[in-house]
Amino acid sequence: DYLQFKPSPTSQFLKRSKRNNVHLKRNRPRHCRRRKMIVDFSKLNMTDWIIAPVVIDAGVCVGTCSFPLGIESNHTNHAVIQSVWSRYLRSMDPFDQISANTQSKRSMTPPPLPCCVPHELYELPMLFFQGDNQVVLNHRPDMIVQSCGCK
Repeated sequence: DYLQFKPSPTSQFLKRSKRNNVHLKRNRPRHCRRRKMIVDFSKLNMTDWIIAPVVIDAGVCVGTCSFPLGIESNHTNHAVIQSVWSRYLRSMDPFDQISANTQSKRSMTPPPLPCCVPHELYELPMLFFQGDNQVVLNHRPDMIVQSCGCK
């Protein structure tokens, strides 16, 4: 004997739901990526010493670094093993964790998932006043996010 399923034409199982673009965008996973972050030095009251640029796109890293890490995530090997180990520990049965008394309690605590952080940063050439109104061109390192990655 076996169970037989024969849906009726009006069955909820067969009905298609209308797609809602807003709903799809809201529930879609947001992987690690660079977004614009416009910084206006005049609004920070810094233009009394910064001559140029007054407005920059410094960039910001946003999104998740969820398992499995894809090639587009610019991840490190450490991030991969951290992600795998975290997922493994979170999936363990609590009784298995107790019986694994060969490891310390601290090593059985799942580590956090990797974070979305700057992967590649560029310098920012800046013109500013120094000392007694001397104009200086200085290249400030690591000011502009070029790309992001899971670390």
